[in-house]
Amino acid sequence: MKCKVTMSDLMPVIMEQLEQNGQVVFCPAGISMRPMLEHNRDKVYMKKADGRDIKKWDVILYRTAAGNYILHRVVKVTEEGFITRGDHN
Repeated sequence: MKCKVTMSDLMPVIMEQLEQNGQVVFCPAGISMRPMLEHNRDKVYMKKADGRDIKKWDVILYRTAAGNYILHRVVKVTEEGFITRGDHN
């Protein structure tokens, strides 16, 4: 049986798994990371990182100010943070 779950609902589970196991695997939805990641075809293996671990070309999951969760590639690291974009955009 398939069911859709929002990232907001899933994030507490993801965070718990990262704390306990250090890694989470999930199938991403959407088209913004095509052709590298295809909707419901590919798996993402995610590990917990702090800002110092992240470098150009990494793919990160982050939360926007509006509360949306986005999986995009880091295209630039700055003093203030990161600039990201989807591969398909």
